[in-house]
Amino acid sequence: MACMDGKKCSVWMFLPLVFTLFTSAGLWIVYFIAVEDNKILPLSVPDRKPGSKRPPYISIAGDAPPASCVFSQVMNMAAFLALVVAVLRFIQLKPKVLTPWLNISGLVALCLASFGMTLLGNFQLSNDEEIHNVGTSLTFGFGTLACWIQSALTLKINLKNEGRKAGIPRVALSASITLCVVLYFILMAQGIHMHASRIQWGLVMCFLCYFGTFAVEFRHYRFEIICSEYQENFLSFSESLSEASEYQTDQFCSAHPAEKEVKEADFFKQQESSGVTGSRVTRLHLLCFLGCFLCCQLGKPGRVSKSSCLFLQNLESDTEDPSGLTFKNGKQAGISSSLESS
Repeated sequence: MACMDGKKCSVWMFLPLVFTLFTSAGLWIVYFIAVEDNKILPLSVPDRKPGSKRPPYISIAGDAPPASCVFSQVMNMAAFLALVVAVLRFIQLKPKVLTPWLNISGLVALCLASFGMTLLGNFQLSNDEEIHNVGTSLTFGFGTLACWIQSALTLKINLKNEGRKAGIPRVALSASITLCVVLYFILMAQGIHMHASRIQWGLVMCFLCYFGTFAVEFRHYRFEIICSEYQENFLSFSESLSEASEYQTDQFCSAHPAEKEVKEADFFKQQESSGVTGSRVTRLHLLCFLGCFLCCQLGKPGRVSKSSCLFLQNLESDTEDPSGLTFKNGKQAGISSSLESS
């Protein structure tokens, strides 16, 4: 997918945009449903007369069904998408940020704001006003804090030399959000509800626009989930050698202890000169040492005259040990042992 600058863009850039468009559209649907059902006054009404309909706050618009059903669904989906954006943003900045506490603080603030959204959607104002107000405080309070933290990180890290292009609008939106929060609570305290409700709608739209700006950085990144099998009992090359030498008898595929020590020393020298490292060793190597161990155990000490173990065949290079083991690129040909008793 090509961007406006001609470069390829990641599909992850659509996640913040979908969050912004979906949430804003859902909230306005809730508003129009409530207006049609005569639950609230329209925002266009100059002033609210005593005894008339309720002011058009978002919480009041989504307080009664059927608008409350849509409101709950919209807020739950918005909380989930906001949490995903928060985690991806944290992962994006983690290898580049010099002050990890600031990045962690931004993640925690966005997570708490997302949790506040779920409280807003699931506990309507008329059902449980206290929990609903707690959700409002979490969403607006920690949401405002997260906006300032992300603005500072944007200007400080300057991803793809776009720090100013994305940072300046975010600072402006953060200032607008802060101003709206202050005015909202002041107007609420004075009982000027029509103006307070308009400020609230403007505040929420600024929040959603702020989240949409993350598409600027997300278009350069691709996020993947990698799943790998957990191997608990994996043995390294050195561990395999030590276990093989520990459990073998006095004979290392040989009847004479002195010859065993010489062959062991030559074996380790050959491994060092051939450049065999632990990263090239697989579980098949462990089977090789196990096969050699069985060869020595099946023949009684002092009675083994010949024991050969043919194991791995490599496509690139050979490394032969004194007992006749052959390693070749992880391809197993088989294990054969022959015992001749004297």
